[in-house]
Amino acid sequence: MAYKHTYIPLAEDDAVWIYETNDSKDLIELITNPYEWIKRIEVGHGEQRRQAVLSDNFVISLDVSASDSESHSASYIIDGIDHTGVISVRMASIGGRFHLNSGIDYEAIEKKILGMNPEFVFAQVGDRCFVHLPIGQHEDLRHGLLAGAIENQDWLCNLYGKLKVTQVHADGTKSEGPKLTFRTISSGGRSILSSDLTKLNIMFQGSKVALGTQDACNVGSGLVEQHVVLLDGTIIKIYAPAGG
Repeated sequence: MAYKHTYIPLAEDDAVWIYETNDSKDLIELITNPYEWIKRIEVGHGEQRRQAVLSDNFVISLDVSASDSESHSASYIIDGIDHTGVISVRMASIGGRFHLNSGIDYEAIEKKILGMNPEFVFAQVGDRCFVHLPIGQHEDLRHGLLAGAIENQDWLCNLYGKLKVTQVHADGTKSEGPKLTFRTISSGGRSILSSDLTKLNIMFQGSKVALGTQDACNVGSGLVEQHVVLLDGTIIKIYAPAGG
């Protein structure tokens, strides 16, 4: 199966489209340029049939499970509502996995990020914590961090752990942060409803104008205990740079 897509007039103001595929390139193309990707989706019937419209601001939510094994070939669903900025990506079956095969050179991405010596900020409220990594106008870093969150989460955790931490406090002051170890949360279950896959909420947020500037940052979130961060979320945000 290459792909198939379905249009469902859920309501007069909610034209739902669904796109099913087992080709991982579809996902790579979606996060590269969603405005170009959306052109493959058609909504409406007969003479009213047309390309779907993605609003000028968008959020893509991804809940996917990648495997490094070529034997896994599960499909996944990309869905959205016409004339909105919300797109979601989900596995088509419970416990499914797919081989993303992004082709990202993670060693090169890591070397470039570490060479930038970015300000890696850590903030904590109770047991909840957040980290912030500036990416700048480096499209390869944006794609690498997104792909890593999907297919190479151990690499993402190790990268975070190598960065010098600056802690920001509630009053806005900063200090040298603690040495942190990063891990992802596994569901730990073995039933069909709770597979033993790593869980990480992934979001990609941006706008049509920002795709041309590609200034970006990465925000990670999780729970912290004794300087161990259990990541449960990561967001890539792109935006027009200051003065742009």
